[in-house]
Amino acid sequence: RARSQQDLEDAYRFWYRVYVQEMSRHSDDPLTDHGAGKLRDPIATSGCLLLARSTAGNVVGTVLNTPSTEPIGKYEGFYGLDALSGIQRRRSTITTKLMVAGRFRGTKLPMQLARAAYAHTLETGMLYDFIDCNDHLVGFFEKLGYRPHRGKVHHPDYGHVNSMYIALQDAVHLYNVGSPIYPMLLAHQENQRVYA
Repeated sequence: RARSQQDLEDAYRFWYRVYVQEMSRHSDDPLTDHGAGKLRDPIATSGCLLLARSTAGNVVGTVLNTPSTEPIGKYEGFYGLDALSGIQRRRSTITTKLMVAGRFRGTKLPMQLARAAYAHTLETGMLYDFIDCNDHLVGFFEKLGYRPHRGKVHHPDYGHVNSMYIALQDAVHLYNVGSPIYPMLLAHQENQRVYA
């Protein structure tokens, strides 16, 4: 978990390399600092930012999970969070910046990051999580247990993407799709019973 300003700075540089240099996105974003080679995200300081580092200490993957009660800017209307009930809003998160360096795509790292983010949501008692993704990643998220939310929506930075959500503690659905996070939920529920 990011614990220092240096961790944040390293994440900002990693996002710049992937989004701006590799994917040619965010070039005109006011949060993009081309001189310093950084792409900032205001919610990085209010959420749980998880970093994967290589043995050399370089950031090679990230995932950012933020409570939907925090100021989340453009994500507010984008995910339709204003339509949630009060209790749903208080127990919901959004996940963004789940990405890995090119050489780690097709490895276990993306799933390891997703599982780590899921563990965090369980620890904090969340019920729902919202994400968006491009078409080629829909299957990855469906395997985790995400379902369509608002269909195709227009992302201010990426164009048309798929809006999805997951009921984080829906054991039946997670079991039915063979989700790799299903055993984590069972272990969490067992711990809750033991310490209740």
